[in-house]
Amino acid sequence: MDHAVRRPHWLAACPATWLAAVLAWPLAAHTAATTPDPQPPAERTEVSGRPFYGPLRARDLTPFGYLRLDMRPAYSGAIAPGGWAIETEFGYQNTWALSDPVEKYLQARPERDGLTSVDLAAIRDLPGENYLVDLELGELDVTLHRQLTPHWGAFVIVSAAAYGGGMLDGAIEQFHSAFGMSDKGRRGLARDQMNVVMDLDALQYASIGARARNGLLDPTLGVRYTGVSLPVPWSLALEAALKVPVAGQRDF
Repeated sequence: MDHAVRRPHWLAACPATWLAAVLAWPLAAHTAATTPDPQPPAERTEVSGRPFYGPLRARDLTPFGYLRLDMRPAYSGAIAPGGWAIETEFGYQNTWALSDPVEKYLQARPERDGLTSVDLAAIRDLPGENYLVDLELGELDVTLHRQLTPHWGAFVIVSAAAYGGGMLDGAIEQFHSAFGMSDKGRRGLARDQMNVVMDLDALQYASIGARARNGLLDPTLGVRYTGVSLPVPWSLALEAALKVPVAGQRDF
């Protein structure tokens, strides 16, 4: 999927190319006694004889949306009151987002090379508000669910993330070339690097040729309520969550 980012808004920047794999499996621990299903069958939509729970649970991995508290679709597994479930999710994404003037600047470079301080100054001198985001992000989420009552549940999400260069840069460029798609200036910049240059509303930030980094993210605590009755096939889940800043401010 190829997106050209046109509006230099820090919330609207999209990845030029992305790849995400989502793996999820619930491991529910039930009590010895037989307990009724916490969500009556009438509150679900049946698709080919199986319950349909809605969109796949996957978080936004774009570098700007990634920083916000992510409210995901409700967990789809049925957990009996007093039961537990563990959910895991892995995502990987290659991001290439840039404004039009930066794209033209990279396309005009005489040879493929990493960004220098001269390039950084030239990009900042371009007219308008400009940005370049060139990086890859991999993340592993582990979510622990606890069903407190038939309609009340709680969860905690612990995540680990790794930022790095462009392991997928070569494959993406070959894909674009094979289908006659524009590379959006990719061939004006060295592969397998992490570069972020932003000058949005005069809030300047630059990190060129940065080293890979990894670590744990701030944990998320939340509660969920599913006791609102709606006509079939509708259902409603109300959720509140808090992202706890345990390690102070860190880039990305």
